[in-house]
Amino acid sequence: MDHHIRVAPTSPQSMDNTVTKIADPDGSTPAIGLPTQPITAAGHCLQFSNICMTVQTSTLMAKLTGTKPGPKRILQGISGRVRSGQVMAIIGPSGAGKTSLIDVLAQQPKLVNDSSIVIGGDINVDGRVVDRGMVEQHAAYMPQHDVLWPALTVYESLQYSALLYGFQGDSVGEMCESVLLDLGLCSCRDVKVGSIFIKGISGGQKRRLSLGCELVNPQTTMLFCDEPTSGLDAASASEIMAVITRMAHSRLKIVVASIHQPSSQVFYNFDRLLILSGGCTAYFGRAEEALDYFAALGLTMPRAMNPADYLLEIVNGDFNDKDSVQELLEAWEAAPGDPIDTDRSNESEVLLFAGSSRCSLHRVRWLVWRAVACYCRDPGLYLLRFALYLFMSIFLGLTYMEVLPFVGICYGQGSIVKDLCLLI
Repeated sequence: MDHHIRVAPTSPQSMDNTVTKIADPDGSTPAIGLPTQPITAAGHCLQFSNICMTVQTSTLMAKLTGTKPGPKRILQGISGRVRSGQVMAIIGPSGAGKTSLIDVLAQQPKLVNDSSIVIGGDINVDGRVVDRGMVEQHAAYMPQHDVLWPALTVYESLQYSALLYGFQGDSVGEMCESVLLDLGLCSCRDVKVGSIFIKGISGGQKRRLSLGCELVNPQTTMLFCDEPTSGLDAASASEIMAVITRMAHSRLKIVVASIHQPSSQVFYNFDRLLILSGGCTAYFGRAEEALDYFAALGLTMPRAMNPADYLLEIVNGDFNDKDSVQELLEAWEAAPGDPIDTDRSNESEVLLFAGSSRCSLHRVRWLVWRAVACYCRDPGLYLLRFALYLFMSIFLGLTYMEVLPFVGICYGQGSIVKDLCLLI
């Protein structure tokens, strides 16, 4: 079975050619389960081909949201591939479908379990279908916004993540210390995460901690990051991407990240680049060859300009001529594709893990313990809630204080008002 993925013609890459359908055009999706074969420890290749996503808007929802009813195409025929030890960046203007593509590749439940969303295309790792079961075992997802417990310290956040992954004993401390060292968080090891009520670590350190909570599991071979630099300054953004790139290269992980507006330094550190516009592919290949590709189409970047800014500018249909943007999309669609070979000689047959158990009762125990610890360390917030509930109780009690005598009078008269009071 021959498959082709269009990449920059000057840098062909080889990968496995066995793909499996993850969704049919009618919207049916396969049952979620664990992979039938184990994933090996090196030489992985994530391939996705002809990824499509359609959202069906009902008439009622259209009236409530002020949109048009019917299907809306979010992604249209997106293809790409990335190997272990590589970072693939997804860039594009707002509304291009970056987050949607990340969520599809990561098999997020909010998409997989939504009956109004139809996902089609092929996603595989080394020829094995990617489903929710494989993602839970071998992938990590870093959301756009940090989801951390403010009352926990940096070390405790990593510790609870490792415990919830099912690890126990001395291995938990060793993994946490290793992640702290790799992410440069040793200086704030015992500092609380913090919130608007608790003074804690900085925004850049929170992003690194969110990354560390996913990397604390050594079983992870794929990392999906949804705008890891969002809301950070240029220095912090460069620091986060440098950490992600270093972790991908040193630990041989597949990293797929959507980047909103990378700096030139961050841009040239990407191994693969996928440019989206209006849910379609405008370019896929090496980052350093993107400018040459568009220069061949007559679009030369001015001097002293950030390459990412220029690429986002020429594919933005909201502020540019839509016909010129459509020509770029059609030019990529007509570009010749590279054949996908079957060379897998670099793959190792060493199993990635030896089956650490994740008992539900084990997870519940640590979830309850973590929640209790946070409640005890941050009593102010919960005292405020208690005061609010107490005020509402007194207010409602005073409002209906005279209702019971009135109901008794009406009941004694045997009038129609009695029945109304009983219904109330």
